[in-house]
Amino acid sequence: MNARIRLVITILFGCLGVHKFIDKKPLQGLLYIFTFGLFVFGWIVGIVVSIPFLKKKQIDEIEKTSKTLGIVFAVIFFLYGFGSIGTEDFSIASFIICLVSGMAILKIFVIGDKNHNLSYLTGKFYDENNIILDKYRALKTPNYILIQINEQLHPTKDIYFLDDMIELSNKFKDKYLNNADFFPFNSYWAQIRDLNEYQLKWYLYWRKEFLNNNILDTDISYIFIFAYELICYTFNSKASFNISALEKLYNSYKDLYPKLANYLPEWIDDMLSEVGYYYNMNDNDIKKIEEDSLVKFLTTINELDKTNINTWRKHYSESKGELTNKQLTLLYGNQKFNNKFKKYASLLAKYYIDNKMDIIQRWFEIKVITEKKRLFNSIPCTLQRMEGTYKYKKYFSNSTFDHDMNQIAKLCYDLIYPQNGMNENDYVISQYENGRYELPEKFFYSYFKTKGKIIENKDNKKNEEKREFSIDITKIDNNSTKISYVESNKEIINFDEAEKEFIDKFENNILEKKEAQQYCVKKGKMLNAYITSLNEKYFPIIHKEIIVVEDNILRLNVEMAGNDNDR
Repeated sequence: MNARIRLVITILFGCLGVHKFIDKKPLQGLLYIFTFGLFVFGWIVGIVVSIPFLKKKQIDEIEKTSKTLGIVFAVIFFLYGFGSIGTEDFSIASFIICLVSGMAILKIFVIGDKNHNLSYLTGKFYDENNIILDKYRALKTPNYILIQINEQLHPTKDIYFLDDMIELSNKFKDKYLNNADFFPFNSYWAQIRDLNEYQLKWYLYWRKEFLNNNILDTDISYIFIFAYELICYTFNSKASFNISALEKLYNSYKDLYPKLANYLPEWIDDMLSEVGYYYNMNDNDIKKIEEDSLVKFLTTINELDKTNINTWRKHYSESKGELTNKQLTLLYGNQKFNNKFKKYASLLAKYYIDNKMDIIQRWFEIKVITEKKRLFNSIPCTLQRMEGTYKYKKYFSNSTFDHDMNQIAKLCYDLIYPQNGMNENDYVISQYENGRYELPEKFFYSYFKTKGKIIENKDNKKNEEKREFSIDITKIDNNSTKISYVESNKEIINFDEAEKEFIDKFENNILEKKEAQQYCVKKGKMLNAYITSLNEKYFPIIHKEIIVVEDNILRLNVEMAGNDNDR
């Protein structure tokens, strides 16, 4: 029963002995009914010992005081009832008072003492061979652990701190009970010293039953205490036994207490690492693969829309992509980009899966990792543990994953920042048809279609003549305010005078960035903004950037028509 519920029941109905009936002690329950909870004091004791976080010393002091007062009142009532026998005051009521008072004294002196002073059985109460798993049978306890335990149990001047957990675990390691009542126990960082007398009895009984394969329901704090005993080698000195028992403990109670998954598997790994289990293992023998959140979602494809952007970014960062620093700056912390990236990355994964591709094999590879780390975080034990060596397998994204995510990142950027006043849908289609994205055609056209138009298959365009452009300055006289941009089909597109002046500064299609900045300062322009405006203005015509920034130079991304004399 839950400790809080038991406490409430004892407070409300303890005077009637209801908590004794719950503990399957009907005779004591009847006694509580006739004596109104052992003259109230038994009721008080029942409430006190139902408080799970009280320690044994505190409970002993309260019980001693309550027992003394209970005896005094029971004797008074007994003498009164007994004294009335044979007198005019005698009545059935006085006889009942005498009877129940005597029963109360008997309960306090005899029944209570018998329960409280029940001696523990001593000896080996389990078979090690039934616990030890074959895969762990050869494991040996590190010698430095055994030395530390011996120093704690037989301290010298050099030992500055003694751990009572080691002392108490050693004291009770061969103690057990063949029967005990369950008593609630819920405590953070629970240790043996935190158990009151009733809880200790249950622990010794439950532990014995567990090791004999009788799995009883119990509170999680009891499970943690036994786990600490196993980890600290104080219950049993053999690594093979302790690791096997800890694994059995986890497997037996993980469904009842899912919280154990946050601790026991890691502690089992720490124990295996400490005894060299992983260090001596060949890479081919390693079975454990670290769980990866993205891989987990990809194996349950219907849940992909629920993934967090950080799940994708664990394997992919925009800095790996083909976006410029300026574009990355625009996307930093952009929620709209994050949402679109999650959406289309998930849709691409679903496309591959629907087309019978192994998405995990396409995007990931498994590598063996060897690392060292600190052992047994948050274990309440003073034993000094060495650094552990781990070997395990881990998922790493490959170049195919990076490529696909780069394409999705470019697509999402274009959806957020379409150029030339085009809507998102039309713009990304035009970009796709001009080779900006390397994405499967069926995937792309499944999600991007022009409204009211029939999408032409790209295969039908393979033989189209490639458009070529050049700047023709031969058609410009000295009084001209225009510079002509000539396509191979003789179509003429005009630049204004300022643009002509800037382009004329390029020598062999190259212009020093410093010179370009000086020119822009004189004209009251920002160089980067000016280049961006030129690229955006003429991208729909030439389908590429007209000016490319490369370190300390600018490169004109078109050919100049005419001869050198004209230039």
